[in-house]
Amino acid sequence: MIHLTTKSMQLSLDEQTGSLAALHTKEKQLLCEQAGEAPLFDLRLIDQSGQFSNVSAHDARAVAVAQDTAAGPGTIIGTFADFADYPGLTVMTRLAIDADQDQLNWNLSLINDTDFIIEIIDYPRLVVPSDVGPGPTQAKIFWPFTEGCVVEDISLSRFRAHPLLYPSSGGDPVYPGAITMQFMAYYDSKGGIYFAAHDPEPVPKAIECFPDRGGIRLSFKAFCAVDRRSTYTMPYPMVMQAFHGDWLDAAEIYRCQVEQSYRLPAKTWQRTDLPTWQKASPIVVIYPPRSIRGTGYMGPNEFFPYENAIKYLDDLAEAIDAQLLTLLTYWEGSAPWAPPYIWPPYGGEASFLSYVRQMHERGHYIGVYGSGIGWTDESLLCPEYTMRAFREENHLTECVCTGPDGSMVSKLCVTIRNGLDLCPACETTRDIAVAEVAKVLGAGVDFIQFFDQNIGGRGYACYSDRHGHLPAYGAWSVQAMKEIYGRINTMIASGGYDSAIGCESSPADCFIADLTYNDLRYNWACNFGRPVPALSYVFHEYLINFMGNQCAFTKTFPIEKNPDSLLFRLAYSLIAGDQLTLVIKSGGEIHWEWGMSWLQPGPRQKNILTAVRNFNAMRKGRGLPFLNFGRMLKPNPISCANAYVLTRNDGSQLVFEGLPTSKWQAPDGSVAQFIANHYDEPMRVQVRCHCRAAFGPLEDLPWQAIDEQTIEILVPALSCVALRLA
Repeated sequence: MIHLTTKSMQLSLDEQTGSLAALHTKEKQLLCEQAGEAPLFDLRLIDQSGQFSNVSAHDARAVAVAQDTAAGPGTIIGTFADFADYPGLTVMTRLAIDADQDQLNWNLSLINDTDFIIEIIDYPRLVVPSDVGPGPTQAKIFWPFTEGCVVEDISLSRFRAHPLLYPSSGGDPVYPGAITMQFMAYYDSKGGIYFAAHDPEPVPKAIECFPDRGGIRLSFKAFCAVDRRSTYTMPYPMVMQAFHGDWLDAAEIYRCQVEQSYRLPAKTWQRTDLPTWQKASPIVVIYPPRSIRGTGYMGPNEFFPYENAIKYLDDLAEAIDAQLLTLLTYWEGSAPWAPPYIWPPYGGEASFLSYVRQMHERGHYIGVYGSGIGWTDESLLCPEYTMRAFREENHLTECVCTGPDGSMVSKLCVTIRNGLDLCPACETTRDIAVAEVAKVLGAGVDFIQFFDQNIGGRGYACYSDRHGHLPAYGAWSVQAMKEIYGRINTMIASGGYDSAIGCESSPADCFIADLTYNDLRYNWACNFGRPVPALSYVFHEYLINFMGNQCAFTKTFPIEKNPDSLLFRLAYSLIAGDQLTLVIKSGGEIHWEWGMSWLQPGPRQKNILTAVRNFNAMRKGRGLPFLNFGRMLKPNPISCANAYVLTRNDGSQLVFEGLPTSKWQAPDGSVAQFIANHYDEPMRVQVRCHCRAAFGPLEDLPWQAIDEQTIEILVPALSCVALRLA
């Protein structure tokens, strides 16, 4: 064994295989007992016929692992060669201690003198103990799915190694995509390990956790896309760092790295290129001008012509005392969610333009959904919309994402349309996207979520050899999507539009300068663990998002078992720093979420309206410098008699202790902790802090010192309070 020691960790590598055999701190073992059986790396290769194969460190017949005496005692070099089926392949690994940061930095380079493309590098292999569970003494895993997910049950079917095969799925555990950041963490009360790619010019990666060798694998598989007969060196380190705390402390490590090495945009309160309405904290209101959800009817509804909706919106705006940003679904003149074409509006331009004008006159804003850069051959919602012949006649098939074997198929929204995915590297794809957005901008629309279904802003995998990229998924995809976003944002700026573009779910962190307003889907994380606002912790100062349409929430959490779930979700979003969202159905009634049938009754309206009015009064008023523009900090501990429980269809429960709370530093340096009460009765809360003052949405509030370190405050029903701490 070869041993390394840092200030906080001890590590051992097997000099015969190069495998990571031991890793621990004084307080905690960070590897499972069988971790040393895992190869140090694994590669996925593609042959000239498009077939995949894998080779690992264990397949090397010539292995040399030793300390690099020239670099000092803190560096270990490994050389792996003589692979039976891949002559000409040599892999070099490097592990070095960063003494200043107390980190272990892993890097890999290779000589690919073969006829294979190397698509994926899976390195280094880290397998932590399998002691994860829901109890306070059991370990947790932070996984950067959507905005962040704390995993407490690794036995769920979701936690299996994903095959990462064509065609792509929106739910793939891929960064950038449904995975929004490049770090994970394993921890308990004794400590833990932060594991991350410090990669500011990102290579796409599959980032996931799953059972492996009696433990839990924390896996980073990088789509490095190394060409045949070439060399490659990872342009970033994989970093391990011991830490104490929870997901917030791991997020702080990542934030420090991001602020040191990423090309971040200016902070939102400093940016001059953001729409003015983003700083006004409007309430997003989502509804369609056609269809009656749950019936199959796709014709016009009572919100059409578009002006018909205004009477309902006037009432809603008055009830919640807010500006609105109406976000229209099923508005496209093509067919609902039928990419890439969206213009003209359903029913023609005249009514739509009249609606935009009247809403603007009232001080409100207009948004529309798109459905990304896919392609629709046939709409299954509106069968009369067919574009297969158009695709073929106009040679657009040349822009379709293909598989390694030349196949063309899509897994996206297959219940809505038959279609394909378009490759963002094709100039025609870019031209179509820019042209469609230009038409919508010309109508005075304020927000265009054109990239719905490009989850997290992702471009999907393509293996074509005719699009100007290597026939493997790789960093070209990130750059191609940024090219599209850049062209659109340049068009917005040069045209003087007060508009923004966005995507479905939170944008991955590499896209935050481009996609500045987005339909969050933190509720997806509820299916697999406990959602946490980690992306907001790291990046809230740089972009403003909204709560999102909450689609499919009630499929997992039925309303019969969770009668007040919408109130809780609104409180969670407020505390996370997100602008609030309401979905409405016929009669202007607030509904549980977008995906639910309108035949189902909505939640209790009075409580929802009261909570939204109070929550947004805080967000757009005294809380604005914190919740809209602030930097999230680790909150002071609070205690409250109530824990909120969400119950899934299968009877399992998701428990949230106390009331939702978060702590923020405003641009002027002041600090406040916010507590949201989603119950219809006042809640008494104790907070460990030194409080200077307390305030609600409209007035100062009393509080009581319990001792030198603890205060108590009564949080009014369906409202929010803030404690000024500095």
